[in-house]
Amino acid sequence: MDGLRAGAANLATRAGSGAFANLTAATLEKRLALRRRAREDAARDFPPADADEISPAERAVVETVAAARTPP
Repeated sequence: MDGLRAGAANLATRAGSGAFANLTAATLEKRLALRRRAREDAARDFPPADADEISPAERAVVETVAAARTPP
């Protein structure tokens, strides 16, 4: 989670008052239940290190950020 938190903080800093201004790691974590989902995935060793695709939780983050970038 620390990597996610650092990456989102960097994203928010670069975005300033734009579309990402209210999109923080804490917001994503809460909205998408990332802490719970990460623990569940880790308990199942999912996705494996050699996976070609990202996990559903990771995909949810990507989709949420993409939606925030898309103009209304």
